[in-house]
Amino acid sequence: MRKHFENLALGQFPRWLKIVIFFAVIAFMAIYAAKAAGLRVVGGVSAPNGVYWVENGVRPSRGDYAVLELSGDIEKLAIERGYILEEWHGEGQELIKLVAGVAGDHVKVTSEGVWINGERIEDGEIMSHDRGGRPVPLATVDRELAEGEFFLFSTFSEIAFDSRYFGIVNRETINGRAVPLYTRNQNNERTEP
Repeated sequence: MRKHFENLALGQFPRWLKIVIFFAVIAFMAIYAAKAAGLRVVGGVSAPNGVYWVENGVRPSRGDYAVLELSGDIEKLAIERGYILEEWHGEGQELIKLVAGVAGDHVKVTSEGVWINGERIEDGEIMSHDRGGRPVPLATVDRELAEGEFFLFSTFSEIAFDSRYFGIVNRETINGRAVPLYTRNQNNERTEP
């Protein structure tokens, strides 16, 4: 058995493989350190693609980006639909979404669209099916948000998974506020944070 492991000593690997392993370890450590320091890279339909600084524990206001930790029914639905990988379950997966409604706001969601305080939200159309052709659940809402409740919405993409489909979220699921540092729009043009 010992002889088998002696053949696997690092000295037995080709130089190019040692370099690849070294840089893979460095990249992993850099990504972990950046996340621990509060940096997040967004590449999807939740928010404008780019780099965000996360202020953990800071309560977002209307117009801010919130960091939503996927858990419970929201995480289950995201996994069932393939929006996130099942292997990520319980890994503290986060979505960055725009805060469109806060405590005291009246939110109404129907199959016709989204209204906040009686004003229809532009680009608030409701999808009947997701990109996979599956019917999407509609979180029908018509009430005032209580203290600690948020309505999260994506103005970045009409196919985003947000409160139109998973409903109102509580403060306990919000990890903090995400501040855009560098973002690009859907046409890959630089946007101002």
